[in-house]
Amino acid sequence: MRGEGTATVPGEPRLVRIDERLVHGQVVVAWLKHLSCSSVCIVDDEVSGDQYIQEVYKMALGTGNRLVVCTAHEAPSYWTGWEDSLVLVRNVLLACEIFESGAVFSRLNLGGMGKRIGRIKLLDNIYVSPEEMESLRFLRDSGVHLFYQSVPAEAPVDVAPYLDDKIHDDEAGAEAGDEVLNGEATGQATPSKEVRNALRRR
Repeated sequence: MRGEGTATVPGEPRLVRIDERLVHGQVVVAWLKHLSCSSVCIVDDEVSGDQYIQEVYKMALGTGNRLVVCTAHEAPSYWTGWEDSLVLVRNVLLACEIFESGAVFSRLNLGGMGKRIGRIKLLDNIYVSPEEMESLRFLRDSGVHLFYQSVPAEAPVDVAPYLDDKIHDDEAGAEAGDEVLNGEATGQATPSKEVRNALRRR
């Protein structure tokens, strides 16, 4: 099975990862060290327009690590300069969008994709909406290797075989309203511990 190692296409980033929390401890402590890179590139329209949250993320990354932020539209023009970077996107739909626009990658790491209203369970810690499922199938059919791996110490799990299986939806949040899981509302991703700590220091 192909793992999480280095890029396999010339000009491709070291790793493209979906993580709803973007910058947090798993990225800073584990992935950057494992990939032997010091640049984190976030593709996100909202973060691109928010200088304050960018400063918070820089603080969370710590000294010696570089942060680059761009919009989805800008990503293809940045792509060939990101060979030694960890690229973070917030969701599958955005990953599919930049792939189709020319920011091509051969592997996609599914990190944090939490339980939400309208999502169903694909794997432990991976929940998808019907639209996200179709995007994953598109990427798979386009030759992208999809794997789940929260941290480098874990063994990667090939996601492709699960995309056509019957999905276990008995635990999915299907009702509208303010469903709460572990004390957090499911309507949006919650800030990471590092970001919360950085905000407290402001």
